[in-house]
Amino acid sequence: MTDTNERGRRPEARELPARRADGLSAEAAASWLRRGVALYREIPTRAGEARLFPRARKRLYSAKVLDGESAFLCEAALLDASPGGLRLRLARNVGLPPRFGVFDDQTGEVCTVSQVWRRGQTIGVRIHDREPPRPLRPVEKAALLGRFYGVRD
Repeated sequence: MTDTNERGRRPEARELPARRADGLSAEAAASWLRRGVALYREIPTRAGEARLFPRARKRLYSAKVLDGESAFLCEAALLDASPGGLRLRLARNVGLPPRFGVFDDQTGEVCTVSQVWRRGQTIGVRIHDREPPRPLRPVEKAALLGRFYGVRD
């Protein structure tokens, strides 16, 4: 059943007074709502983005993807970086474990990450730790730093 006036028409919509809800306690908000005041809160967003940190473009940076045991999986291009995550383009379409490592060829840093999203060979990862999934021995890190490196079968 719809609300109608005496002429059988729907009443005109009326604009409610509004008040910012930022900083209001639950009791104060309930009081304003009982008085018929619409409450609102502005949520700042960047158009079409759900990331928590601003990103920095990293063109022509290379990286290596390591499994949970810090063994080489595939080459990758580091496209974007932020304090909380990375965007990578994998050289091969490989399956990834829940947590894996990313070795930045530019800095020599190894991060433990997990995949957040994937579109083909491009993935977005969240950084969990600025350490490798398994500590690397100096000889393993030297092998990753080199231009050519051996890969176990």
